[in-house]
Amino acid sequence: MEAKADQLSELAADGSHSPEAEVRARDLVRVVTTELARMSEKNRVAYVLLREEGLSAKAAAAVLGTTAPVVRQRAHRAYEQLRTALGAAGWKESDHDGSWDALPVRV
Repeated sequence: MEAKADQLSELAADGSHSPEAEVRARDLVRVVTTELARMSEKNRVAYVLLREEGLSAKAAAAVLGTTAPVVRQRAHRAYEQLRTALGAAGWKESDHDGSWDALPVRV
């Protein structure tokens, strides 16, 4: 997942997007925020340091007092938890760029 939570918030607040895009962005932010709050602190912190803060696994390991492989494992677990939650909420990861698209609503 390449979109950062702060970028999603900016997208949701950006008036240049259609109302539908704004609603979708808000839903995406809600799902990600909720799932981040549900996951273990260790996994969440590793994910945030790598994906949101852009630290290397080695730098994050130094901050957390652990090893780079442990940080990568925790971040991966967090990513998988987010991916599962987004899929359950009707979002589909794009095959080509790692971004997320809302699935069409079934009528």
